[in-house]
Amino acid sequence: MPSSTRAKVAWLLSAAALGPALVWLRTRSNGVNISPDSAAYLAAAEGIASGRGVVGVDDRAMSLYAPGLPSVLALPARWGVAEDAGRWLNLVLLALLVGLLGWWLSRIVRLPLAIGAAGLAAVSAPLLEVHSWLWSEPVYVLLVAVWLALLVRIVRAPDRALRLVVLAAGVAALATLVRYSGVALAPTAAIVLLARPGPLRRRVADCLLYGAAFAAPVATWLARNAVVTGEVTGERVPNAAGPWAIARTGLQTVGDWFAPAELTGRLHLLATALLVAAVVGLGGAVVRRWPPRSDERRAVLTVGGIFVICTFASMVVLASRTNVDPLSDRLLSPLVVPLLVVLVVALDVVLDGLPRRRAVALGTVALVCLGAASATSAVAGAELGGRGEPTYSSPTYRDDDVQALLAALPEERTTMSNQSRGLRYLTGSAVHDSPRRVHHASTVPVQEDIPRLRRLLGKGPVYLVWLGNEKHSRYHQTPGRLARNFELDEVTHTSAGVVYRVRCAPGGSCPAGGS
Repeated sequence: MPSSTRAKVAWLLSAAALGPALVWLRTRSNGVNISPDSAAYLAAAEGIASGRGVVGVDDRAMSLYAPGLPSVLALPARWGVAEDAGRWLNLVLLALLVGLLGWWLSRIVRLPLAIGAAGLAAVSAPLLEVHSWLWSEPVYVLLVAVWLALLVRIVRAPDRALRLVVLAAGVAALATLVRYSGVALAPTAAIVLLARPGPLRRRVADCLLYGAAFAAPVATWLARNAVVTGEVTGERVPNAAGPWAIARTGLQTVGDWFAPAELTGRLHLLATALLVAAVVGLGGAVVRRWPPRSDERRAVLTVGGIFVICTFASMVVLASRTNVDPLSDRLLSPLVVPLLVVLVVALDVVLDGLPRRRAVALGTVALVCLGAASATSAVAGAELGGRGEPTYSSPTYRDDDVQALLAALPEERTTMSNQSRGLRYLTGSAVHDSPRRVHHASTVPVQEDIPRLRRLLGKGPVYLVWLGNEKHSRYHQTPGRLARNFELDEVTHTSAGVVYRVRCAPGGSCPAGGS
């Protein structure tokens, strides 16, 4: 192997190892971080492993989350090592993402820029964040990157590329079965396929072929949801925030990747102004030096640019119609790699027209500035000491006060909780959501929760485990509110919360046999 090739491989392997090493440091104290979503994935994985299918924390059939990650974790769940498997999966996926990104870019741009892009991905705060949690994003981000590479190949194919079209549709379907937001990939695919050279009839046929290959697996799962759960993708109601507020939050999130919010005051304002000026200048320079059709960089810029714009707009629309949190680092993490690719390829195009000395200087300055911004965000969120946000896997949820609450629950009971997913993770048994006033992140009232509680009371003892205080009054029906229609007998309380035995109020409308 020539020395230049060995050096290239060494640099790319170093970049591929950097990201997982940082994630390992972030999770070394308590293992992979477990959020409410993580608990739902683990419950579904255990359901698949035990033959009960994709179920939620209450052991009922679930449609709220796609089945991709639970299916991957099902076998480890059967052996009782789903959490450890999830942690190692994240590390491997991040190494693959960074390594393959650097290798792929090294074929089309200058090697220092390719290595720099890989390094930027390795220290990207959003990627480090999602790979530190047991979430579906790590799998989804890698699938999206592979899908984009396939679209670039389709654009560059001299003739019809039916196999690539079907393969791209299959990867998009797989991504959608990992995260429902995969439907946001559709506009990019449609534009890319319709914009290719050739007769309109052939381009439309390619789109229809892509749509059929994509729809077959996705529609099968959605049909299962409709039949088994009565909901195609779970409880989806309009977001409390409007589209404009969601779009502003998303733009601020993306801006913080390159002009970190940790740079406060005038420094942040200056960084933002420089970022805007650099993007405008880079865009103008690329337009003036737009690569010819034979240049692969043209296809990369076209596909990447279309993807970033279409996907961001689609995410705003989806977020405004569903009760999810604002467009955070987590939800927008699939944009990180395409954005880096577009920036690096655009920079490479601009450098073509400069003398070598100026090109080296400009490329170095650009990578250093991007690296400084990424490193600032990464270091600010690293929490290398393991003292970050409390998660279900941290000692906060395993202390004596929480264990005292759990010990007060009899074996034969129905359990409800304002933190049903956390309780399911801690106890391993089914837990129902406590009654709610509105759906999460929405203003839509919940109509069925109180009648459901009354029906549960007709089947045996019901206990409410209320963790924390009553500050979540907008989302959950608090014990104070429930006491207006039910009897709540305190069983025990600690600093972590309270356990109540729920009974029908005298003269209440509970089913016969309610206690």
